[in-house]
Amino acid sequence: MSKGRLFLVGVGGALLVSMMLLGVFSVGVYVGSKGWARGALSPAEPQPRPPAQQGFPEQRPALQGVVQGVTNEGLIVGTPQGPRLVFVTEDTKVREGEGEVDPERLQRGTPVAIFGQFSEDGRTLTAEVVLILPPNP
Repeated sequence: MSKGRLFLVGVGGALLVSMMLLGVFSVGVYVGSKGWARGALSPAEPQPRPPAQQGFPEQRPALQGVVQGVTNEGLIVGTPQGPRLVFVTEDTKVREGEGEVDPERLQRGTPVAIFGQFSEDGRTLTAEVVLILPPNP
């Protein structure tokens, strides 16, 4: 192999190594700023939400879970964070699908999404709308 070809092979090798180092450095900078979590790969900006259906709140539910019990004051809803007391008032609307239903539909085992306001201690929630969700398959 001539000196000219050997020089070109060396330059090509150095170029490949430089590109690999630049790539590893870039990944390191990205992981350092975003982290390894799966959420780091999601877009930074929130995705546009579809328009709310008529009669449904536009915000996200304050609580989502499964009814564990029904009391005189309201519901005990099981959530991943533990059971929560949800106050149901005369003004609370209970909805299923696109219409309002009788609050008697709220029974143990019913999956629900609850829209309302938490108390100052964050343990109880006064429901404005209780949305009955379809059962989990």
